[in-house]
Amino acid sequence: MNTNYSICNALAYHSKGIPRALVIYDVGCQWSINFGRRVESSSSLSLPEALEIIPAVGKFHLAAHKLSCFSRYSLNFIKGAGHLDGEILETLWAPFNKISPTARSMSQAHRQEVYDDHMRDSNWKKIVGIVVSLQKKYKTGEKCFEEMKEAYEQLTSVIEPSKVSQWDLDASRAESERGEALDIYLLTMDKG
Repeated sequence: MNTNYSICNALAYHSKGIPRALVIYDVGCQWSINFGRRVESSSSLSLPEALEIIPAVGKFHLAAHKLSCFSRYSLNFIKGAGHLDGEILETLWAPFNKISPTARSMSQAHRQEVYDDHMRDSNWKKIVGIVVSLQKKYKTGEKCFEEMKEAYEQLTSVIEPSKVSQWDLDASRAESERGEALDIYLLTMDKG
């Protein structure tokens, strides 16, 4: 219930006119199954009208899931998701590990203050550095796009055009239908 409440409140905040929301959650594959029903049956939960929820699992956690979760919930197969890992708190483990020996000897209230201060400092550094970070990511994205475009053109130039057309149709169908349609991205091997 807490996750449902948190997500509903987050999605209600300044979301008017947003058609889709990408929700990245460690167990998004299981959580999303009956999320809509739970919201409908609850008097304290609501979502903006016509908002499509796209569930995903962060890359750190995805490796521990079933194989079918990879194709259905990987950020790699969600158009517009960009190149991200979907993990936030996990990236703070290393810095928090450095302060935990000191925090162990503190009272609970003092420990909470220290962790909160470090979290605020981390957030402040992200805000201050966001322009430089986004510029760097944009430049990397442009370079990678050109490399991938070239690789795609090399691949499609040596394959039957009908197969390329079929791949494009399959990819478009998987993107729009999601769910099991995304299983086309699972690797299959002939045992023959």
